Amino acid sequence: NVVDFLFPELATFAKAKELLDQGGIGTPLHISAEWIFWSHDHMNKVTTWRTDSHAGGGALAHFGSHMIYYMQWFFGPIVSVTARMTKPFGYEHSGDTLASLMLGFENGTSGTLTVSSGTPTTPRHNIQMLGTTGSLMLSNTSGSPISFVLQHKDGVMSEPQQSGVDCRVPATSRIVKRFIDWILTGEPTRPSFRDGLDVQRVLESAITAGVI
Repeated sequence: NVVDFLFPELATFAKAKELLDQGGIGTPLHISAEWIFWSHDHMNKVTTWRTDSHAGGGALAHFGSHMIYYMQWFFGPIVSVTARMTKPFGYEHSGDTLASLMLGFENGTSGTLTVSSGTPTTPRHNIQMLGTTGSLMLSNTSGSPISFVLQHKDGVMSEPQQSGVDCRVPATSRIVKRFIDWILTGEPTRPSFRDGLDVQRVLESAITAGVI
């Protein structure tokens, strides 16, 4: 089993992880992630599973799950969660449209997560990692979910762009290839069922703490 958490498959994320593991920011202290945008469902006022919390929808479960995965991929297991989940007054769907989380990691570092799928604004998806000797910033203010720019003390790196296909296909294809290799060779890969379960545990803790 694999799970389609595609962000760590991007070249900019892989480089950020490499720099982090090589001590590029010293001892990690804090990671903050913010993903603010206006989803297709809200923009067009349609009802889908993405707006139904009982079907896995809502901003936190649908989009925040990807954020929780990459935050744990960068900084390790999350062991404490404080959350606030909200939606507009009179909103007819069960899913939240905005969630804010404060996170504690097993290694003693901290994190914050903010996700909003119901904000009519220029989309932005930013991740900042702070350490004792520097910082890393991944930022995306485009309409493409993968068009990140990595900024670090040694320079700037942009995500290579693909033409003619859905921009998510190359990243997802890498996960699928590893899954097939796992079947053929028995060599395990990630994101695995266990990774999905670890994300779900954080989601359940957040939902319990931030019931709407």
